[in-house]
Parts: sequence; C-alpha cells; structure tokens
Amino acid sequence: MSLGGNYQVSGGTLLLTGCCCDASNLTVYDGGIVRQTSEISHVLSGLHIHNGSVEVGVGTELSAYDTTTLSSKGTLTVLGTFSAHNTVNDGQINLIGTSSYFMDGTVNNAGAQINIINAAPHFSTMETSAALVNFGTLNLINAYILGDIHSPTGSSIQVAGDVTFEGHVSGAADFPGSGLVVFKGGYEPGDSPAEVFFNGGVVFGKEGALAMELAGDRIGEDYDRLVISGSLHAGGTLQLILLDGYQPETGACFDLFDFGVVEDAFMLKLPRLTDGRSWDTSSLYTTGQIGVVPEPTTLLLVASGMAGLIGIRPRRSTRNPTRVLG
Repeated sequence: MSLGGNYQVSGGTLLLTGCCCDASNLTVYDGGIVRQTSEISHVLSGLHIHNGSVEVGVGTELSAYDTTTLSSKGTLTVLGTFSAHNTVNDGQINLIGTSSYFMDGTVNNAGAQINIINAAPHFSTMETSAALVNFGTLNLINAYILGDIHSPTGSSIQVAGDVTFEGHVSGAADFPGSGLVVFKGGYEPGDSPAEVFFNGGVVFGKEGALAMELAGDRIGEDYDRLVISGSLHAGGTLQLILLDGYQPETGACFDLFDFGVVEDAFMLKLPRLTDGRSWDTSSLYTTGQIGVVPEPTTLLLVASGMAGLIGIRPRRSTRNPTRVLG
C-alpha cells in the first residue's frame, strides 16, 4: 500500500507490518513509537524523531531518502537494514547486530550519541568532507566502520572489543575504553596539532598512513603526540608534515609516542631538512622520540677541518739568521 502526504505519531505506537508504506514525511512526537516488524521494505521521504522512538526490527528494512533528524530525546534503534541520505542526530542512534546500515550523505552527530554494537555500518558521501562528523560520543563495541570519520576536540570515541576503521579517521577525539583500535584507512590526530590518548592498543594497517604535524616544540600545541596505554603495532607509513614553513633546529627532539609495547616498524616518509640537518630515528621504537642532528656529511667535513688544523705546525724559516753586528 502506498500512502502519500505527511504523517505524525504522538503518544502511541505505529506498527509497520505487511504493507509498503510510502509517505512523504513521518514525524514522531511526545513518546510516540514507530515499530517495523514486517520483512517488507518501507520507504519514507523524511524521518523526524522528536521525543519519540523508531525501531527497525531484525530482517526488516526502512529507508528515508531525505533528511533524518533526531531531537535531544529522539531514539532510532536499528536491528535490520536502515538507509538514509543526510542525518542530524541530537538524540541517540543504536545500530545493533549484523544487518546493514547505509548512510548516504553526511551524518552529523551533534553533541549526541551513536552506539554501534556488533555491527558494520557504511557511511558514504559524495562530498570531500568526512561522511560521519562526530561532535558527541561514539560507543563502539566489536564494530567495523566503513567510511571516513572526523571527530574533533570535545568529542570522544569509546572503544570495547576489536574496532576497525576501514576509512580515514581524523580529529582530536580521545579513545577511552580498553578495546583494540585498528586503523586501515589512515589516521590524522588533531584538528591542528594535538595530544590524543588511547586506553587500549592501536594497530596501523599496512595500507594506511599515520600523518603527524610539527610546527614547534610544545607537545599537543605545536606537534602531534599519541599516548597509547596498550601495544602499538607500527604498520603502514608514518608521515611527518612541517606546518607553515617550520624548520626544526639541530638538537630539537619530538616525543611522538608513548606506548606499552611496540611491534613491527613504520615505513618512514620524512620531510627534507635544510642547512645540513637530518632526522635521527634511532629512538623511535624505544622512547617514541625523533630528533634533529647534523647530517653525517656535515660532521665529516667539520671533523676533517679540525684534523687539518691539528696537523698544521709552524714551519722553521730556511733563511740565514740575521747577525747583529756589535
């Protein structure tokens, strides 16, 4: 059955069962509940949840091809398949189980909460920005996330079990929780340089890149640092980026990592230094530090010059001595 127009649910329960509901907009108010229980797909133009809840059951499918919005007391719980275009969440989204969740467009978690438990949601967008922008809290338990994520200062990504990010992750969000974080698509800590904390272990996949910025010698303000309570698996590429023409002086030291145990080694992509300086990476996998030293050729030239000076002695004159006649 096809239903046109706009529909509102307030203070009661709407069951979507054995029909194909095609409505322009569905709005849920004041404790209203929309519960989908049939295996038939239901298609909406827009879905708006204000102080109510929508539940998509196991084996069912709900699609909203326009904007989906959740107010501060709105809840969307998905155990089946849910697809949406643009989503603004100021409430709570629960993605649970092994079914599919397709977010085509930007998902703005506006200071709210998204719980992803034993699920593999797909966030995608045609825009150049991240598909999921998290200004609130992501609670991830044994999750596999497809798509790019940006989680700036003030947000957090709670991790339990094994959590894998297939896409690119950026932002200054900390990672509380004792779970293992796996970055397959690359990671950039900070919105500008930042110090980011991981309460569990971190794996950098061999196909991804860890990009860290340097613009001075202050931890978290001028350059990026990762504090990892568990183990660090150093796969992929470590790329250092010098900001705003910054060139560190000889003797500069950057404490990039603090870790419990380190495994494997990064492929290093380091920027060129000027004026006879080079990078010293000898302590990277022991203390987590990288430094700046004179290039070996510069040291050799200095040493050769000193040796030459040491070898010079005053030459005795071969002329006849001048006699003084009395």
